[in-house]
Amino acid sequence: MIMHVLRVYRFVIYPFLVIWIGTLFSSGCRKGPEDPFLSLRSRKARLTGDWNVVSGYGFEKTIVSGWHDFFDLGLNDSTAVSMVFDGEWIAFDTSGNFVAPERSQLSIRCTFRKNGIFRKTVTTQDTTENVFDSHFTLTYAEQLTVGRWNFLQGNGDVKNKQHLLLQNDTITTYYRISRFPLHGPPVPAVDSTVVITSDSTQGEIYELYRLANKEIIYQTTRNSSLTTTEEEWDPDQKKYVKVDITRSHFKERTFTMLKE
Repeated sequence: MIMHVLRVYRFVIYPFLVIWIGTLFSSGCRKGPEDPFLSLRSRKARLTGDWNVVSGYGFEKTIVSGWHDFFDLGLNDSTAVSMVFDGEWIAFDTSGNFVAPERSQLSIRCTFRKNGIFRKTVTTQDTTENVFDSHFTLTYAEQLTVGRWNFLQGNGDVKNKQHLLLQNDTITTYYRISRFPLHGPPVPAVDSTVVITSDSTQGEIYELYRLANKEIIYQTTRNSSLTTTEEEWDPDQKKYVKVDITRSHFKERTFTMLKE
């Protein structure tokens, strides 16, 4: 009787356990470099829910080429901007030390549904001061993006479901601009709403560094290049000459989201 039980375990139950464990590891093991080593929840189940962006950092760089720059004005110099976000304020700085950065209030909330629909709400608030006519302006903007999400298939070194594709359907932006004179009553606010219907080619890709049940770390990268024909003064020919100017822009940002 004991030998019969051992044979059943060896030839029936043991292979089943091997297959089940292999399936568990293939669906729940790491995809991103900072994923949990093992998760009993699928990537779709971990992603589904309401999320709030709590921190971020990044940089962007613009490279200009094509000017002859006869007068050494640095027309072909590249510019770099660093960014940090603490969950409430986003700051941009070109010096690298954030001594006097440009700051504005920022809030990013994302919702991912099981049916493949996502909602992303970005809220910003900026204050600018105009010393010439003695007033400051408060600009409030709220942008709601609704669309579809999907995991991308792996390719080469990129693992399956390591990247998340967000395809926009509609983008609704609400603006409210208020002017406050330093002397006298405030000027009535100006409200406006803009609705944009997008096609399936518009959106963004999140590279998921970490996809846990309560935390997501993702990175977005964008490259763009634009060439325009402009005029430059040539001192040798004593006239303006046409030159093709190329501006290449690279932007990379990394954010951390926590589930609400």
